[in-house]
Amino acid sequence: MAAALALVAANLWYARKAGRDPEITFGVTGPGRRDSVVFEDGSKVVLGPGSRIELRGRDGRRPSEAVLEGEAYFDWPHDATQPIRITAGGTTITDLGTRFTVRHAASGAVEVAVHEGRVGFAAGGTTGLELAAGQVGRSDGQAAPVLAPGGRDGRAGLDHGHAGARGRGRRGARRPAAALVRRGAAGA
Repeated sequence: MAAALALVAANLWYARKAGRDPEITFGVTGPGRRDSVVFEDGSKVVLGPGSRIELRGRDGRRPSEAVLEGEAYFDWPHDATQPIRITAGGTTITDLGTRFTVRHAASGAVEVAVHEGRVGFAAGGTTGLELAAGQVGRSDGQAAPVLAPGGRDGRAGLDHGHAGARGRGRRGARRPAAALVRRGAAGA
């Protein structure tokens, strides 16, 4: 956790020094609650129960970085100029044009299930692997990810079809235990 906070502080310092304020979206859900955020280009993140996410982007564009604790489903149209990189524990997940779910357990284990498209999945400075639609990869956060046995169904625990707000970046009114907050680096 301390390392993640140090990384956030370093990114904010660099962005301010470079004259750019990153837009940051925080998401937190309580037990049994889900919430979502939809960005102007149609990119969507559904945050699973008991989860936290921090999404960072620049210049009003969709986020290009995320830090996840818990579970989230990403519906992320591919843009080679702005892929999203998700940090979950000691792993990094890179979108290659896809719909996918990331589950980061309290133990540090990370599971990635690809529903459509492809995802790069690496840990511990390893080369990692590329997952295709229907594949599931797992890592303990330190060793290289592996293809999960029988991991061809692309299923993970988050039911992404029934969650979240329909508006752009708005909080779901029926989810009072969840919160999504957007602000610039200066706290605006």
